[in-house]
Amino acid sequence: MRPTPPLQADAYVNSAHPSTNYGNLSNLYVGNGGTALIQFDLSSLPAGTTASQIGNATLKLFVNRINTTGLVNVQPVTSTWSESR
Repeated sequence: MRPTPPLQADAYVNSAHPSTNYGNLSNLYVGNGGTALIQFDLSSLPAGTTASQIGNATLKLFVNRINTTGLVNVQPVTSTWSESR
């Protein structure tokens, strides 16, 4: 059975307002300077699991509005961040 890591934190940042905390909003916005951040609790994976041992992962994102056509890029975050700051 595949583990389903729970969502640990989510937020978005906006380059036009770099000091504003958007961690409490219910939606994640992308585009127009907005970047969404999603963090999962991976403690349900067996201890010592490495990236090379993971064959695949599925992430489903649901869109509630599109103002402009374009692409969504998914990239790993390589530094620590917090939903509350």
